[in-house]
Amino acid sequence: MEETMGRELAHERGYLDKVLTAIDSEIREKVVYPTSTAVDLRTEDAIYRQRLERAAELRNSRPSPYFGRVDFRLQENEEEAASVHYIGKVPLSELVRSWTAPVAALYYRPELTGYQAPKGYIWGQVELKRLLEIADAQLVKITDLVKLLPTETKRGAFAGDSFLTEALSASSSGELEEAVQTIQPEQYEQIAAVEKPVLIIQGSAGSGKSLVALHRLAYLLSPFNSLPPSERPHAGRVIMFGPSRAFLKYVASLLPSLGHTDIVQTTIHHWMLTVFSSKPRIASVDRIFSDLMRNRAKGSLEVYEAEAFKGSLQMAAILESYVKERKREILAGIDQLVMTISSGQVIKITKEIARRYARLSLVHPLNRARELFINQIEREAMLSPSRVRKNSS
Repeated sequence: MEETMGRELAHERGYLDKVLTAIDSEIREKVVYPTSTAVDLRTEDAIYRQRLERAAELRNSRPSPYFGRVDFRLQENEEEAASVHYIGKVPLSELVRSWTAPVAALYYRPELTGYQAPKGYIWGQVELKRLLEIADAQLVKITDLVKLLPTETKRGAFAGDSFLTEALSASSSGELEEAVQTIQPEQYEQIAAVEKPVLIIQGSAGSGKSLVALHRLAYLLSPFNSLPPSERPHAGRVIMFGPSRAFLKYVASLLPSLGHTDIVQTTIHHWMLTVFSSKPRIASVDRIFSDLMRNRAKGSLEVYEAEAFKGSLQMAAILESYVKERKREILAGIDQLVMTISSGQVIKITKEIARRYARLSLVHPLNRARELFINQIEREAMLSPSRVRKNSS
């Protein structure tokens, strides 16, 4: 056992030396101004700035160039050795993969039996998920989170909780820091959900909403994710709105630490002041709202009392009572549904069936209930006897 661990440790140290050598070599190459006969000096300078940015990125990553390793055996080549992938913030040719690359999904979610690559889904099995703690370009600790021995058919136990606790307790800078090495499976699932153009993240204070949202932004901007290039947003056309200046100060260093330095971070208020030439006015046909806004500017006591009442438990009880009454009205108003589908066929849903689905849906909040009710009615329409008869004739 000790002999095996000694070999593993020697191998990992050797690989780290190889990566550090490659980083140093590329940095030396990037900082040299290219000799060129190009006429457009501005283009040449722009290219050189990109080279310097890459060199700075590599220099910043050098103390800890990667944090994880995944060994993955392809289903179609089970007789061959598993492919080895090292995961880090900054990619380095074939030596280190970006944390946003499709194959990195295996590190964050080792229960997966494959990953989505540009050429299609790659099936296989994770044989090893290893956490590598590197500090000041030195290998500090190896932790095998998942290990499948040749004679085993099941994965080993998860052993990363202690590391997660250490990593979270070590953060004391007063700023939100990047956490690519401690992202949990459910968080990664939200971060990498590229098929969802709009994603609402809900949770209590301190549950990690901001961390997930900002890592998701970095993931979507990465050139290594699974999005087609035509659908990938450009950092120069992205604005991140925060609720306050204090919040923006708290999260200011996270995106740059993930390689995105040109994203505008501001509040809605300050953005509006820079966009609109004159003081914006709120146009409203709601008389009560207009009166409140007008009196608020005058410092009216009634407005502040109204605002206090709005946030009270009494107001919450009133709203809850209103929602219950609204649900009763919806149920009472449901009748037979008649629909005409694209083929011109008319489908009828009886009052009893529609009311049953409405009753089942209304145990949820109204917006969710509406969505569920529509889905259930659509499914009922697809299974309608009249539709089945027509299709089989």
